[in-house]
Amino acid sequence: MQHNEMQHGPEHKGKPYGRLVAMTLLSFTSMYILMYAMVNELANVYPSFNQFYMAGLMTAPMVVIELALMGAMYKNTKLNALIMGIASIGGITCFTLI
Repeated sequence: MQHNEMQHGPEHKGKPYGRLVAMTLLSFTSMYILMYAMVNELANVYPSFNQFYMAGLMTAPMVVIELALMGAMYKNTKLNALIMGIASIGGITCFTLI
């Protein structure tokens, strides 16, 4: 049994990109919800594109940082570069739309 399998179990082998997608979606959802943290009443919560773009702006660098720091988990360097490029473009787009 390889060290990676002992540490994370064989069920996680080969699924890091699925976990990256799940982490990204959960992070975006969390950021969007947290944008309303200072609202004093539920009646004052209004969906806003600006909140959506702000959540995207915060999520995009998280993806780039994850790939940069945890590169050993993500073996496909071409896919990593593509994902980092998409995340960077997404972050810049969200910043521009804010």
